[in-house]
Amino acid sequence: MSIQDLLEEANPRPPLTGFDADLEAAMNREMETIDVEVVFGKSIALMTLTEINGGEWSHIACWLPRPGNTQDAKLGCNTDEVLARYPVDRIVINGEHPTPDQWEQVLKVMTAADREDVVAALWWIHVGAPEEEKAALIALSERKKRRG
Repeated sequence: MSIQDLLEEANPRPPLTGFDADLEAAMNREMETIDVEVVFGKSIALMTLTEINGGEWSHIACWLPRPGNTQDAKLGCNTDEVLARYPVDRIVINGEHPTPDQWEQVLKVMTAADREDVVAALWWIHVGAPEEEKAALIALSERKKRRG
């Protein structure tokens, strides 16, 4: 049993309710992953990207879009900066976490199409999917209100 488990057993806290329970559930939820196939020379590699929290994403995606860059314009941020700054411990390529130096090299050899696919996947798990989930929750809440 870990020290934390022993301390929690010795000093049980009352069960959380309401917003506190929702906040703890959000903090402890499993982060989403998404797979992208990328080309390296004549080989296809599977890149698995794991979501980071919203604050980290906002910090990474805060770089302004470059004028004239269509990918930046679509996603509202400098996509090269997003790729360069994404934490390597949240990236797996063919079952291995790249080192920061390896990730830098990967970014240099990755095709433009694959770069777009990777950034789009990152945008989806951090912005697109949560927006869809929020819209569904709002719609459900509205239906419940109409029912009384």
